[in-house]
Parts: sequence; C-alpha cells; structure tokens
Amino acid sequence: MNTYACDGALAQSRPQGWFTPAFTVKRQGGMARWRRRLGVAALGAAMLASLAPAARASLVITGTRVIYNAGSPETTVKMSNEGQAPALMQAWIDDGNAEAKPDEVQVPFFLTPPLARVDPGKGQTLRIFFNGYPDGKTLPSDRESVFWLNVLEVPPKATPEEGHGVLQLTIRSRLKLFYRPKGLSGNPLTAAADLTFKRKPNGVLEVHNPTPYYVNLQKLEVGENGAHGSKTPWMLAPLSSDELRLKGTGAKSVQYWAIDDFGGVTPYQAAIAD
Repeated sequence: MNTYACDGALAQSRPQGWFTPAFTVKRQGGMARWRRRLGVAALGAAMLASLAPAARASLVITGTRVIYNAGSPETTVKMSNEGQAPALMQAWIDDGNAEAKPDEVQVPFFLTPPLARVDPGKGQTLRIFFNGYPDGKTLPSDRESVFWLNVLEVPPKATPEEGHGVLQLTIRSRLKLFYRPKGLSGNPLTAAADLTFKRKPNGVLEVHNPTPYYVNLQKLEVGENGAHGSKTPWMLAPLSSDELRLKGTGAKSVQYWAIDDFGGVTPYQAAIAD
C-alpha cells in the first residue's frame, strides 16, 4: 500500500473492491443509485504495490490537518474535483482504527454530507460538528485529543469500451483531526520548541512533550544526517514521553522538523541532556 503524503494527509490507493466502501454506484435507466456493497474482492498485494503509484486523486483537499476548537459551532474542510470526470465522495471520522467500518465507529463528531457527488471543476465543503459521545463520556480538558477524517474517492463506473483492460482504483485519504479544548496554556504553533531530549543509560533517547498539544514531526535526526538515529514521521502525544533507540553514544544534539496547524514545516535543534 502506498502513501502519497506524509504526516497529516495520508492517502492510500486500492483496486476497487479491495477496500469495502459503504456504497457503490449502479446505473439503471440513466439514473445512479447508491447501494450497500457486501463482498470484497480478493486481489493480491503484489498487484496493488505495482499499480498504486500510478493512481492520482481527483479530489484535492485543502489543508493537511483539521483543528476543532472547543466551543466552536462547527469547522469545515474544503475539497475540489480537479479531475475530468465526476467523483463520488464518502467521508467519516474514526478514532485511530483505520480498519473500522464507517458505521462501526463511535466518535463525538458528526459530519455532513457523508456522501456526495463532486463534478469536475466543482467544490464540496464538509461541515464537522461536535456533539459528544452517546454514552456521556467526555474528552480530556487539559490536552488535545486526536481523531482521523477519512475521505474515500470512488471513480465513476467505466463503460464497456472504457473499462476494457482498466483497473479502477478507490483512493482514501486520512487527515488528523485535533480537538482543542479551551484555555490550554502555551502556543500550539511553537509547542515543538518546548520538546526536551534526555539520554537514558540503556542507549535510548527519551523525548518529552510537556505541552498540552500534539507535536507532529516530519523528521527527527540524532547526530549528523541521523548517524545516531532517526525517525519519520513522529507524532508526540501531549504531556507524555516517547523513546528512540540510539546508535552509539556520541550524539550531543538532535535536529527535527515540526509541522504546524497550517502544514508549514519549521526546523529546530536541541541539546541532549545526560
């Protein structure tokens, strides 16, 4: 399976039928209708790997992540169809389980429209609302929470002439959706500067995020050109620590590149404490 964008927007392409969307299109008498798909085709992973790089999404999503500020009535995500044919779009939100079916996930959000046809050259806006969990469970108020917005693009069904020898692909993009409570301390745009790095006795680098925000690293390198260790990408949860095993003991500093709310990348450098 191929990834076409790092960090926030993660796009996967699969032969139509490999992933089971919640709808398919069937044409009868010139009219299109959606119906549930029950089966899934058994296609080989080797075929997928060889064909996926040629896939290109027609639906282009604005931004690489979504921020939902607590108390806001809604937030929106815009997309446009830059292809030559109509595209069918399905959208849903999950809590991190990429394999969960849209009708099985329980998240404190709902969005509209969950299904839409987007014509060439036209746009579509997704509206996301926070409505809480049905069972009354609440999200932490002292830190961000992360969810995932999924956008599945299904190409129109090929005609017999067009479909001869053609493998149709569905393309699924996943964007991080951060729920940001009111009154959090600090600045989310500079949270990456507050990371601390400590060498532990067992040859492990401990990375601590003391902020209430998720810090998303495009890349982290220990030593020159990552000679003592590297990781890409890396999402560090708020008010928590994570570890990276080091190669050797000579590294004195780390270099890392953090992605902000707007998708911009900022480089940082920090010393390693002993």
